[in-house]
Amino acid sequence: MEPSTPTSPSPSNIIRLDLTSLTPSPIPTSSPTPILSPTPIQYHESPDEFVQGGITYVKRAIIARKDFRQGTSHIWKYGLQYIRDSDKKEVYYCHECRVGKSKQELFVINGTSRIRNHLEQKHQIDPQSGIKRKGSVRKSIIDQQKDGAASSIFFWKESVEKFKELLIRWIVYCHIAFFQLENQYFRELLLFLNPALLNHLPKAAKTIRSWVMNAFISKKQQLREDLHHSRSRISISFDLWTSPNPYAILGVVAMWIDTTGMRRVTALGMRRIYGEHTGENLGSVVLELLEEYDISGDQIGYFMLDNASANDTAVEFILKDLCPWMKSKQRRHRRLRCLGHVINLCCQAFLMGRNCEKYLAKLEKHHQRGDYTKVEELWKKFGCLGRLHNLVRYIRLTPQRREEFATIIIGGDLSQFDGLELIQNNSTRWNSWFYSITRALNVRERLELFSARHVPGKGSVGIANFKLDGQHWFELEKIELALKDFYAATLLSEGKKTSLADWFSTLDCLLREISETKDHYHDIHTEDDNNFTWKYLQGCADAAWLKCVEYYNNQQLNWQNRFPEDTDLPPTYYAAQILDPYRKWGWFRQEWVLHGDEEKKRWFENAQLAVKHLWETEYKGRYPVEMLPPPARKERDPDPAFDRQREHKRIRIDAPVSTTDLYEQYISTDRLHNEEAGCNEAIAYWLSRYDSQRDLARFALDMFAISPMSDECERLFSSAKLTIVDRRGRLKADIIEACECLRAWYGKPQAEGNSDIEDNQTRPFRSLVATNGRYWAGPVTHFAINTATYLFTYHFFANHSAKYPEGYLNGETLKSFEGVTGSPGSFKWASGRERIPENWYRRAFGNDYGIAEFTLDAVGALKALPYMAVVGGNTGKPNTFTGVNIADLTGGVFNAETLLEGNNLMCFAFQAVNSAAPDVLKGLLGNVLLAVQSLTDALNPILATLACPQMGKYDKSLFSKFPGAGAGV
Repeated sequence: MEPSTPTSPSPSNIIRLDLTSLTPSPIPTSSPTPILSPTPIQYHESPDEFVQGGITYVKRAIIARKDFRQGTSHIWKYGLQYIRDSDKKEVYYCHECRVGKSKQELFVINGTSRIRNHLEQKHQIDPQSGIKRKGSVRKSIIDQQKDGAASSIFFWKESVEKFKELLIRWIVYCHIAFFQLENQYFRELLLFLNPALLNHLPKAAKTIRSWVMNAFISKKQQLREDLHHSRSRISISFDLWTSPNPYAILGVVAMWIDTTGMRRVTALGMRRIYGEHTGENLGSVVLELLEEYDISGDQIGYFMLDNASANDTAVEFILKDLCPWMKSKQRRHRRLRCLGHVINLCCQAFLMGRNCEKYLAKLEKHHQRGDYTKVEELWKKFGCLGRLHNLVRYIRLTPQRREEFATIIIGGDLSQFDGLELIQNNSTRWNSWFYSITRALNVRERLELFSARHVPGKGSVGIANFKLDGQHWFELEKIELALKDFYAATLLSEGKKTSLADWFSTLDCLLREISETKDHYHDIHTEDDNNFTWKYLQGCADAAWLKCVEYYNNQQLNWQNRFPEDTDLPPTYYAAQILDPYRKWGWFRQEWVLHGDEEKKRWFENAQLAVKHLWETEYKGRYPVEMLPPPARKERDPDPAFDRQREHKRIRIDAPVSTTDLYEQYISTDRLHNEEAGCNEAIAYWLSRYDSQRDLARFALDMFAISPMSDECERLFSSAKLTIVDRRGRLKADIIEACECLRAWYGKPQAEGNSDIEDNQTRPFRSLVATNGRYWAGPVTHFAINTATYLFTYHFFANHSAKYPEGYLNGETLKSFEGVTGSPGSFKWASGRERIPENWYRRAFGNDYGIAEFTLDAVGALKALPYMAVVGGNTGKPNTFTGVNIADLTGGVFNAETLLEGNNLMCFAFQAVNSAAPDVLKGLLGNVLLAVQSLTDALNPILATLACPQMGKYDKSLFSKFPGAGAGV
């Protein structure tokens, strides 16, 4: 890491401003040269007792002991002591407040500073002399705060920019209307905290708008640069939404892997769509955004979208423009389908039958017209589901019926369900039917009581047409059981830890569950042909199975002529799974080959051909490893004899030449075995091979960058709905985009005292990669020391006792170790005040914090923070982080898979120190050999204790491209 030299502030970096803290600031007096009046002031006799706020106060002198004496401070010239009857505490009664007919503030007397401030700020009484300023004028809060803003105190200009950033972040994240900054009460609150803010608080909503737009432009530029250095292609997801304004808005999201190996899902924009919602129109808006971010055809990846037909046309339109060299079939391969939408369509088919699209269209039509009678009639066709839908809607429709339902209490074992409300299904929320049915089953007894007791209003038939009987409840129980499979599939496909590698296996599992349900219902219906319930449920399962088979079979590569280039179906789903080093072809062999099904064997063979074809046509030989020139050699006095010797012995660094196909080599080896490994571990695996196997690593990272669902756009829309409320209905499309993108980029705030450790650990690493061209993450500095600090602080500093045998450490004690005071956000460090608390660090003999414990902490960190499992650095410029292959570095003794086994991590780190010692000590010590021997003598017992495998070599030539590597530790 490059050392940073602190610099002295220059006058250009300083402004005259008081913004040192967000604590109440004393308000300066109104006149710089006050005239003091020494004349004693006479006050009328104060009451013996009085009542304020319902509390009685009694004069202290009345109930005083004989030895009571009034204090000598000048504050007693202007007030008296009273006793508060509620808690017998002494409070200060101000004569000046009484004269001015102001409400008594009645400070509890535990010192005089607050009373002095009160007398000075409200009554212009000098705090030193106690003399009242002559002719002083009582000022308003704002006037006093203006005086505070004029105080001459130096402060850094950067802090003002930080204030602006924090203000903007709060506004966009909390959906604050811009005009709230004009609110006088809000301004008085901020100015009370620091009067100097007066000079920097915007006076109009238009100013805040410009601040937000400027922040959006600035962060957009930073995102553009980050995308340019992406380790993967940039895949895209977009969706259309009608806002409350109403605008037609297209949300666009990018999926990519950054230079640190972090998988990112990032909002690119929210653009208003004008005209018809055709594929060409949508595609032109996406192209406009891609151009703004400088995303070229070489950088564009795949498109994860829902099943709208316009999306097919949009992808074709975009790729024709960006990638004119692509063939039609290649463009179709880039169009992927959102797994969540596929699951939802199968679920709708299960609930509404084979013609579910037709029924949903009719329901939408009636809803738009407000014809709820026809909506109710249409739902009656769906048996128990229709009855439940209408019953829930009926109860939720009026406050009176809601209250009537809420008053029904069952108690006993079912008391936990007494306070629950009903949940209405809707067509836009996935799994809404599962939630609705589950809730109805939980409150079944309350629903039955409501149905029995409810008396409809005059002229209303009430719920007579949709009461639920025992048969209906039985059907709902069976439907809920089946819907749980759809619910589980959806939830397991969401989140940051899933990738496209999970797409196909999830759909396969869902198809199997639906098939078993279908067969189960069919067998029962065959035995009891007259039972309507089983006939109905069998029809539901048949419809869901047909829909799932439709999407499942669309992914099978059954080409009649066996040539991959003749298929229209994307092999990406297969490639994503087999490029996971913890899966490879294992799952497909298990599900398609081992059962002896000849058709599935053909699927397997065709899938293998398709993935290999994708590798050969789009990746193999496309990303040559960039070799930097060797570092400049130290100048020596010319001597031909010595120069010839050195030149003959020098190892020349050339681009690695591989005679083996990297893909074939990869799939020919066994998969790695770690049942807990997920997407992050797979990304770390390929990131460590990014330099030595660039083509294959890019192939894998392109796949792992893709989310299996396109749900991020829905999150943008949900947030935007809170921004575009009724009172902000005139917001323009540009400010909506700026607010929502900034909100997404800022991310969720961390809970105070419970910050996310991974984010706090990742942020410095990513910052160094992005700013320091010489950043180096070595086997000791990064792999060992940095990872161990993840748990080291607690394990090393924890106090062990009989009460806490595992150790105890709290925040206050840790602060005392380091000489730190204050609270989060305002910590202060006192130099030279570090200490070990008394009677601390008690450990039993045999429970020392030694090398074994240190190793466990480091390994634990790597498992929790897989992005750290890499040795490498920037190659001279920011955002050029490249990994080093551990196997190449150590002669095959260690690799990325075995490093976390046993003591291998520390063995690797300590042997790296031993190997690098001559280079580290050269120039620092006169007798290098003696120093190296001393280090070896110290390390050998440790290595022996750890039972380390001996490294065959430590190839430091691999570090030549890293200017910050030094000796490579």
